[in-house]
Amino acid sequence: MAEQINFNDIAAKVLEFNEGEIIPHSFFRELLGVGRPRIKDYETDEDFYDAASNADFKYLASMEKLRDHLLSEFRVYLKNEYGVGYFICSPNEQVKHGIGHTEKVVKRKLNKGVQIVVNVDYQRVDVEILKEATDKQAAWSAIRQLMRRNKH
Repeated sequence: MAEQINFNDIAAKVLEFNEGEIIPHSFFRELLGVGRPRIKDYETDEDFYDAASNADFKYLASMEKLRDHLLSEFRVYLKNEYGVGYFICSPNEQVKHGIGHTEKVVKRKLNKGVQIVVNVDYQRVDVEILKEATDKQAAWSAIRQLMRRNKH
């Protein structure tokens, strides 16, 4: 049976860092018990790459759970500094990041949904569904305008 991770204990150690201070991946790997495999411990390159891939997946999944735990239980957001580690955002940075992230996701999902609805053979669409699609497109257009207007 896999060892249960105590996110409260890890959170306490993370919260010893200051806002903006880089917390290296190695620190998290050690706390989460997800070390990097060493090539000398494997008979073949393929075995090593499989182990490395599995360890990376386990690390990323554990980090996502830890980040969710810190956010929901301690109101602290850990932001990734690619290739280096993570840092605790100040409340101002956290709010700005949340706004930017939400706008980015909404825009991407809205664009994808619009493309699915617009690029269809409308001659084969039922009238009531066509009316619903037209109403939705008007609403989505209003959302887009609102997002553009509120962009700083």
